[in-house]
This record gives sequence, structure tokens and C-alpha cells, in this order.
Amino acid sequence: MVGVAGFLLPGNRVDVVGTRRDEHSGAILAETILSNIKVLAVDQTAAANSNEPIVVRAVTLEVTPAEGETLLKGKAVGSIQLELRNPWMKATRAANRRPSSQWSRRPRLCGIPP
Repeated sequence: MVGVAGFLLPGNRVDVVGTRRDEHSGAILAETILSNIKVLAVDQTAAANSNEPIVVRAVTLEVTPAEGETLLKGKAVGSIQLELRNPWMKATRAANRRPSSQWSRRPRLCGIPP
């Protein structure tokens, strides 16, 4: 998963976005498939004396079994990326959940041509 430019740390909250190519039009579609998910761990950390971001190869997220299934479905049909959430936003996790069925039924068009 990519998309947070190396600044992801344990305790951060992220949204998971799934992208895929539309079978009929060839356009790229994107949908937020999980929201406000807590990051438990990342595979690397930045050096204390460096402000440069690092590339993270693995991220551990705190998800329910159903959310884990949604992640696997997103990865199976396309790719998934993480969006770092604003830590000052107070949205509740339950209010921001999207059922996995929405991923296959209501993707939004990103405006990226085929």
C-alpha cells in the first residue's frame, strides 16, 4: 500500500482507497473502502536526525474480520492505497464505515482516462 509519502506512523489513522479499471470504459475508478482505520505498525521508521520520508513496504492496520475481507477484496480487484487522515478530525469509526458491497456497486470515477 502506498499513498502517504513515508510519513505514516503507528497511531495514525488512515482511509483505505481501492482503485480499479472499469471493464467497459477502461476508466480508472476509485472508492474509499474503509475509513478512519488505526495504524498499528509500519515496517520502517525514519531516522531521528532526518526529516526525509521513507518508503514503507508493509503496514499493520487494526481491522475487524469483515474489514479484513474488504481489504482482500479491494486488493483482488485492483490496488489499494492509504490516505493519511487529519488527526484533528473527530469522526467516529462506526460513522465512516462503508460496507464492502459498495466497492463493487458504487465506485466513483477519478477522471483518469484509460
